[in-house]
Amino acid sequence: MYKFFRKVESQSINITMEDFIKKTLPNQKADKAFQANEFTRWTEEMASSFMTSIITNKAPSKYIFCDIQKCYNSAVEEERYDDIVYFKKWLDLGVKFLNLDSNNRCINLISFINNKIGIQEGTYQVDGIFRISNTNNTYKKLPKNLKESFLSSNVSVEIYDNVTRDELSDIFKRLNDGKPLTEPEKRNASTSDTANTIRSFA
Repeated sequence: MYKFFRKVESQSINITMEDFIKKTLPNQKADKAFQANEFTRWTEEMASSFMTSIITNKAPSKYIFCDIQKCYNSAVEEERYDDIVYFKKWLDLGVKFLNLDSNNRCINLISFINNKIGIQEGTYQVDGIFRISNTNNTYKKLPKNLKESFLSSNVSVEIYDNVTRDELSDIFKRLNDGKPLTEPEKRNASTSDTANTIRSFA
């Protein structure tokens, strides 16, 4: 059986972490269909390592979202009823961006700026030399230079703006091609009635 493949549109932007935290992080959510299971959630050590990578400019991976309003508008224009219902549900919740590939990063960024996790202990050379222990490794307690390095770090974002719900599922699966999904995760990304029913019960 041949499938239909359409070239979709997206835009790439680069912003500072400070802008990302203010403008994007509070306005994004992940559909349960596009989330890893509990066994692939980051540990506190993994989260600390990631925050250290941001401060030392060693975390260049892209954050991938879909612009809900633009996808809704295209669904209305093309009279795709199921997509209209899907995207309107998110708009009604006040969500602007669906998180397709960066949910762990966003979850732990929120934990970091809320001082629930810290950076790795060690000596940092970032516009000066700083010794960091578990007594001064949270965001609130960081030395000014380390905090500024975190806030000024570059965030690369890809935003899809005319995709269907089915295409979101396809994008999610393709983004994870190199990170093997479990069979339940593959089924979870499905748009079938059965998958939707199971997600509603969850």
